[in-house]
Amino acid sequence: MKSFIISAFTILAFFAFTANAAKEKKVYTPTETWPYMLEEFEAGTVKSTTGEVRSYEMLNIYLPNHTLHYVMEDKVLVADMAKVYLVAVGEDVYLNTGGKLRKIMLEGNNGVVLEESWIDMEAYNSVDIGYGISSRTASAQNVSNLYFLNNSAQMNMNLTDLVNKRDSKKLEIRKSLYLRVNGLLYKADINEIAAMMPDSKAAKKELKKLKIKWKDPNSLIAVVDYIYEKTK
Repeated sequence: MKSFIISAFTILAFFAFTANAAKEKKVYTPTETWPYMLEEFEAGTVKSTTGEVRSYEMLNIYLPNHTLHYVMEDKVLVADMAKVYLVAVGEDVYLNTGGKLRKIMLEGNNGVVLEESWIDMEAYNSVDIGYGISSRTASAQNVSNLYFLNNSAQMNMNLTDLVNKRDSKKLEIRKSLYLRVNGLLYKADINEIAAMMPDSKAAKKELKKLKIKWKDPNSLIAVVDYIYEKTK
């Protein structure tokens, strides 16, 4: 993936989140009845897989399955992810990889570093049984709410109703880094990347020599270039 693919979208993305950039930053935590990337639906820009670009007044990213939601006549609807390529909303740009929207952290000449935000379901399913001890056994209430999350129950609901009900159990959000190179997605993990190389043992040794900081997007560009050379 060459750098101009994303950078050509930068101007469009600028218009999508300029108005939001001036907003005062505050801590936002998604909840089980508001499992969204953003605290509010915001104006944004979408580029389709055919190159068409459209602006929307209300967009958000649904964390349970990383899809794009939009609002029409107060109804929350889900976008056809097979047609979505790039999304600029809030202060970030997201790339659709395998039907999931992941935030673009850094772009190099040979690929991009992406970040996926995901719900920690183990923490979500934990039940406080007192004395600071949590059980991993899901309660009946959590099972019911888990069904709600996994089945995108927000679809076709009124946005106003969702907003009124969003004060609920807070979700713990984790983040993972990925690399997209030559059309393939790699988790930023030395073992997983090495296993996908033609010679896994040699790849692991070579990656160790690069002294990569696996949680640093800037350091991961070297891995992007490595994968590109080994798989082109």
